[in-house]
Amino acid sequence: MNNPNQNNFPISGNSISTTNINPSEDLGTQLEYLFDPGDVFEVTAFNFKESKHPLWNNEWTSGATITGYFDDISKAINVITQLDGDVKPESITVSLNPVNPELLGRACNRLKASKNPIRASDKDIFVRKNILIDIDPVKSTGVSSTDEQVKIAEEVAVRILQKTKELNLPEPLKALSGNGFHLIFKIDLDNSDTTTKLVKSFIEALSEEFSNDFAKVDTMVTNPSRLVKAYGTHARKGDPTPNQPHRLASIVSTPEDPQPISRLFLEQVDASFSQEKTANIVAQGKTTSISANGTIPKLDVSLYLASYNRTVVKIEQHGGATFHCLDQCLFDTNHGQGKAAVCISENGTLFYKCFHNSCKSHTWDEARQIISGDDKLQKFLIGFEGDFEPILGTQLTGADILKLQLPPVNDLVENMIGQEEATIVSGPAGVGKSVLTLNIALALGSPQIGKLWGLEVRNEVKTLFFQSENSARATQNRLHLISRDHFLSNGIKNIVFPSFGTDDIRVSKGYLGDPAFIELLLRHIEMSGAELVVIDPLISFHNGDENDNSEMRRSLDNITDVISRTKCSFLVIHHVGKIYIGKRTSFAGRGASSIGDFADNNYLFEKNYSTGHLLLTNQKTRNAEEVDAMELMMDDNLVLHHLQGNSSTKSLANNNTAIQALSLLGGRVTKQKDLVDQISNLTGKSSGVSRTIVTL
Repeated sequence: MNNPNQNNFPISGNSISTTNINPSEDLGTQLEYLFDPGDVFEVTAFNFKESKHPLWNNEWTSGATITGYFDDISKAINVITQLDGDVKPESITVSLNPVNPELLGRACNRLKASKNPIRASDKDIFVRKNILIDIDPVKSTGVSSTDEQVKIAEEVAVRILQKTKELNLPEPLKALSGNGFHLIFKIDLDNSDTTTKLVKSFIEALSEEFSNDFAKVDTMVTNPSRLVKAYGTHARKGDPTPNQPHRLASIVSTPEDPQPISRLFLEQVDASFSQEKTANIVAQGKTTSISANGTIPKLDVSLYLASYNRTVVKIEQHGGATFHCLDQCLFDTNHGQGKAAVCISENGTLFYKCFHNSCKSHTWDEARQIISGDDKLQKFLIGFEGDFEPILGTQLTGADILKLQLPPVNDLVENMIGQEEATIVSGPAGVGKSVLTLNIALALGSPQIGKLWGLEVRNEVKTLFFQSENSARATQNRLHLISRDHFLSNGIKNIVFPSFGTDDIRVSKGYLGDPAFIELLLRHIEMSGAELVVIDPLISFHNGDENDNSEMRRSLDNITDVISRTKCSFLVIHHVGKIYIGKRTSFAGRGASSIGDFADNNYLFEKNYSTGHLLLTNQKTRNAEEVDAMELMMDDNLVLHHLQGNSSTKSLANNNTAIQALSLLGGRVTKQKDLVDQISNLTGKSSGVSRTIVTL
């Protein structure tokens, strides 16, 4: 399975050259490495201009994705090679693992155009045969890497290979992905939640140890139905430039005799990293996720058991593992002396063993709960030298901070939607919050650099909508109207909605607190290349008590995690109750206070029913200048226009405050003081300011 056209690794000496690559040969080598004869695998291409092509029988497709299933490698090579040469997609991928053989019936050894997604899901994977380590340079979204950036990713790949060699792991397939580097290790495991956890811990351990400010190990590639770049095809992110060319993905080398990583090794990584986070031990002034001497830290089982008053009657060796035999079974005291043991393998894997059949199913996790509960195990690791001592560091004066050369602010919408920030827009039902998001997304998607309501906006920004309330037909009608505006119409190609069936763009299942839903969200962000994600409305994707801070915090923390992992910004739509005036009370009517605390920017969107105009009011901003209240008018085409000079937005806000205060008092008052006090309660303003509002 060696590639005759292998480059040396590292490949710095040939300037990332792809001139001597035989695409069909690289592709065949990859498919033979990933799959066994008879395996069915998926082929999917993303982002291309052709709507019809002989490769999919001239059937119409949207140009976003095209998918097929293959069990014939030669046919797959032929289709993929033509696809790359004729259609020129941004990316062509194959499934990392074999898929359910029944999926061959969806499109047998061919590509198929379909309105409905025919991609394989995680449940369509029965066995996991490969782990992908994807090393990408840190760069702007939607562009190809420079040679220098690829070399930085290569350096991380080399360091990982040095470590895995020290750990006596089998050799992986090594490849240039086009913009970074891939290492694909073989495994032979079932597809289960446990296996996914083992894979995730292994990748995250490598990421924690080897990722840096310039190149990252991607921790989003852990799901079973993950796709991987088809080697021998082009990576076409953005437009090619002399410094950022479109490259052929190519294989560097493959092992002569591929062998899988053992489950025992992955379990030990999981025990050290995922469950305990104990592999982050201070070693020579730095932390490592896999210990510096090339081994996984091992638990001192004797010390651990003695610390919790567990009696060890003897220590024995069985098949390379050490058995610490107990005076009685942890799960059944009738199983007496020496019949049960806490065991540790040579590579540090922990397990529990009782020689009675009734206890065969009990695990180390269950035993640990009985012995030590949720206590941390770090202090029982061999080589542990005490509690972590934080580095003192230095100090900066205010003058020093003023001199810092910080990266420029690159807001999506000036002072309103910051880069890698969350903005919440709250308002009552029917006010037009979803129309507001469409106006924002279309303005951002336009290739023209312009302004929205007087605010600078970035151009050609892709927006992904995760929304539950508006059907495809309703959205189509709105887009037909809004696209009559020339500036906004140019952005229509850069707004993206997940599709779950014909005319179904509503995300109707899943919650932000569910890891599977977060994975779905991450995959759609990756597929779309989105820089802005709209969640509309928040409550549709929260399955806990809206007023419970801890429950709401879990959902919001997951959004924060997605922002950190994808570098996207989020625009979150939220409902409010009938009373929504003033900074003190705008969120009190609906939901926990953590909603307001979570966002970098909070806006209130309300309607002045006396004028029919809309008011967008900034209630909180964390990292930008506060945006003045904006009076907007929605025209017959649902385009929102900023009104300047027609009326005072401050006066409008004051009028609305007075009207709402009056309504709370039953619509009439006999004493001015009652209305003044009510306004003070709503707004938190002094009685003097409130009296001014009443007299305006």
